[in-house]
Amino acid sequence: MKHQPLLSSDVPFSHPKPLAAAIRSLIAGGLVFGAGAAPAVADSPLPEALNPAALATSGQATASVVGTAMTINQATNKAVLDWKSFNIDKGYSVEFKQPSSTSIALNNIHQQDASKIFGSLTANGQVYLINQNGFLFGKDAQVNVNALVASTLNISQADFENGITKVFDLNKNTNNFANSAAALKGNGELFLKNANGEYVKDAAGNKVKIEIFVQQGASIKTHGEGGRVILAAPSITNAGTIETPDGQTVLAAATDKVYLQEASDDPNVRGLLVEVGTGGDVNNVGKIIAERGNASLIGFAVNQKGIASATTSVKLNGSVRLLAREGIQTPSSVGGKLLGKSTKRNSVLPGQEQLGTSATVDLAENSRTSVDLDADKTLTAIDAQAQTPSYVQVSAHKVYMRNGSLIEAKSGNVELQALDNLSNPAEKGNARIFLDSGAKIDVSGVKNVVQSADSNVVEVELRKNELRDAPLQRDGVLYGKKVKVDIRDANLVYDADGKLVSAAIPVADIKGAVDRVAKNIDQRSTAGGSIDLKSSGDVVTKAGSSLDVSGGSVAYQGGNIVTTNLATGNRIINIADADPDLAYDNLFNYQHYSPGYVEGKAGGDLQISAYEALLEGNLQGSTVTGALQRRPEQWAAGASLLIDLINGNDFSRQNVTFDSRAVVQSLGPTDPIPRRSSGNPAPVALNINPDTLRNAGFRNLTVRANGDLLLADANRIDLPAAGNLNLTARNFELRGSIVAPSGSVNLQPVVMGQVMQPSSITFAAGALIDVSGLWINDALDMQQGRGLSPIAIDAGSVSLRSEQRDLILEAGSRIVADGGAWRKANSHVQAGQAGSIDLRAQTHLAGVTPASLVLNGSLQAWGLAQGGKLHLESNEVVIGSASDLPPRAGTAKPLLLAPGFFQQGGFADFDIVANRYGLKVADHVQIDLQPRNRQLLAASGAAASGSKLVDVSREFSLPEYLR
Repeated sequence: MKHQPLLSSDVPFSHPKPLAAAIRSLIAGGLVFGAGAAPAVADSPLPEALNPAALATSGQATASVVGTAMTINQATNKAVLDWKSFNIDKGYSVEFKQPSSTSIALNNIHQQDASKIFGSLTANGQVYLINQNGFLFGKDAQVNVNALVASTLNISQADFENGITKVFDLNKNTNNFANSAAALKGNGELFLKNANGEYVKDAAGNKVKIEIFVQQGASIKTHGEGGRVILAAPSITNAGTIETPDGQTVLAAATDKVYLQEASDDPNVRGLLVEVGTGGDVNNVGKIIAERGNASLIGFAVNQKGIASATTSVKLNGSVRLLAREGIQTPSSVGGKLLGKSTKRNSVLPGQEQLGTSATVDLAENSRTSVDLDADKTLTAIDAQAQTPSYVQVSAHKVYMRNGSLIEAKSGNVELQALDNLSNPAEKGNARIFLDSGAKIDVSGVKNVVQSADSNVVEVELRKNELRDAPLQRDGVLYGKKVKVDIRDANLVYDADGKLVSAAIPVADIKGAVDRVAKNIDQRSTAGGSIDLKSSGDVVTKAGSSLDVSGGSVAYQGGNIVTTNLATGNRIINIADADPDLAYDNLFNYQHYSPGYVEGKAGGDLQISAYEALLEGNLQGSTVTGALQRRPEQWAAGASLLIDLINGNDFSRQNVTFDSRAVVQSLGPTDPIPRRSSGNPAPVALNINPDTLRNAGFRNLTVRANGDLLLADANRIDLPAAGNLNLTARNFELRGSIVAPSGSVNLQPVVMGQVMQPSSITFAAGALIDVSGLWINDALDMQQGRGLSPIAIDAGSVSLRSEQRDLILEAGSRIVADGGAWRKANSHVQAGQAGSIDLRAQTHLAGVTPASLVLNGSLQAWGLAQGGKLHLESNEVVIGSASDLPPRAGTAKPLLLAPGFFQQGGFADFDIVANRYGLKVADHVQIDLQPRNRQLLAASGAAASGSKLVDVSREFSLPEYLR
């Protein structure tokens, strides 16, 4: 085999390969590389050295050619190579042999057109390719390296020596940080020029743009942990496949600067944070796959038309970032962090007219942006090992999700941000997040994850620590023995973040064993994740779109399990029920059958923050309640929905309505939200359809409006058991019903700068708020072969607060907080607790007419054992008759309570407050506080689960000697 010398211009080659002949087809979206351009001069099929006698201008490297293969031997860890041209024809190959995987070869390319990579490029280390005129990776290109940088922006010798990932941190505190902190620096050129400095034009006379183009069929792949692909140019299109397992893919569209910072302070992203100076356009119509890594696409326009995905394992999370913005904030003002600055331009830039003035991320029809769960289910981790969730970030001035587009990150976190000012996210403007019909964001937990029956059984070796609360057992048969415990029989306590705090059975602490239970990625991803939509303008979700934060579930299979039993005398006791104060004779393992069942897991969080919104798509936040999850402490945590139209600012006065009959708006991506009427700057109301809300399954609903809130007549807001409804508005008008068994309902005024704003509440005739507990009848359900219901028997709470305006309960309105009861299978009845009602007409501002509580509706909080609590607050309270009311100028009205009021509604605890003019008990008034309760009727045994307490009981008073 004969070795040829390093290629130069006088070495003979095979047939010439002009650029125009290499491009034969369009890709999706009509993107063409060099379309219509005049043929270039014949290209060499392998790279040509600028100086064949001295390839390396820094470091040491030599090259040789054997047939169609070039080998570059790099002797030093870093080397800078200068090339007259760098092309690899189909059937040709270039291999870099480097000292290690961290070795870098910086290749400066001086040809007058784009480098064409149509063959094979391999390296055991890192290859940086710099060509100011662009790159074309043809359909047969095969790139396999530890890291690849292909850029039309330059890397200086100093930045190369320091490391391009260190440049930002080394220079961020300099006066010239905007330039010096950039790792890649370009000249701002957008179009190709020939050797004479003239623009190259295509057949139609249009300038040919500088770009990096990866054709369909091309493959760029890294090997080894921490591999990286960075493509940087004014315009980037990927129609091929880029894979960076355990690494990162970056497509950074910029004309002048690219900034890189190691993401050590950002737990969501492993790899580099990336920002650009003057942004360009990124177009992905192919596949970008970063298993257990990160994919970042950034420019002034990001068009995601293909697949951009990462994966998350039990050890490493994956992330995808789609960022449309440019410029950076002053590092010293943001803690040294690399943060983007602008999402808008004052005017279009020459040569970038198609980008407009709004930074845009466009997720095209049927595109897929996802962080998938790792396919390897054999890898496991214990709960004590932190699991950073999957993460998808989309940031721009305009974010469009088209029909069929999907963002998915099971049990992960997805953030969509449309902001006018990145340094002041609260600044109101015309930013938009738009989800078209068929668009979907899914962070729901994994459902029906299969686990074996014995996965709930742990083995515990009982030593002093485990038996520290059972001193008698330290001298008994249990000490030093290994026992098997079914953790479903243990007392497990979790904190608010879901972290296990304690795990114990009466005789032993088993937390250590429970902590050692290992789970695979699916088992660790059953809880719903979070979706955060934040816009400094508006958010529009069209009918047919979907946002899903539902909880997942585990499907335990039926099978035989083995647990430990203890013997004492002639008694056999399961270890989970063993009394720590008994002495035991011996212990033995016992096998028995455990039937299969499903266990629901926690729902996630959906937050929508904007100054205006139209939400007509599907919102999903359901959770599964398994057959063994009947008690409230066993229920999976419910999903939460927050709609915030205030964001701490008095910028918008959009009203909110709950009305299933409202007309659906049909807006296009750029259509403005309609105004209330001609000349009125306020938008039409945000309507939340109660029927849609009922099907959504959210347990926690919070709505913050800077306008008025209306619950229309004949409409009913239904929340699941223990649901929480929190509403904030300027004024409330409730004409329908709110039902939340064992839940809470809170209405409160808007707060601006810690100052409560004026707010009224009108509770109309026929309106209802019901947070009562339920009647649960196991005996009847079992007799009739029905499934057993969740035990929601304790009543919840109602809190209504007005500010500087009246709180009015009209005649015929009702607020109910009755306790329920549970009739067990043995017909024994357990009473639920009655709830609380808190009504406050408050005035925190001096010099204004104080608010009044007008109480013409009915209130009740009955209980089988004890009544509920009632708090009433108004400017003045008079207990007596109408003739006892004092004369008072103005509109302030005292709250008049007749003496018999305290015998109504079943309350056992009263708190009556006058917050301005005092409380008066009229002369000769006697207040009888004799408590009254409910007593079950004989027919209650035939009442179905879900009935109301008042339907299965009668009012009565206990004899005085029993009170």
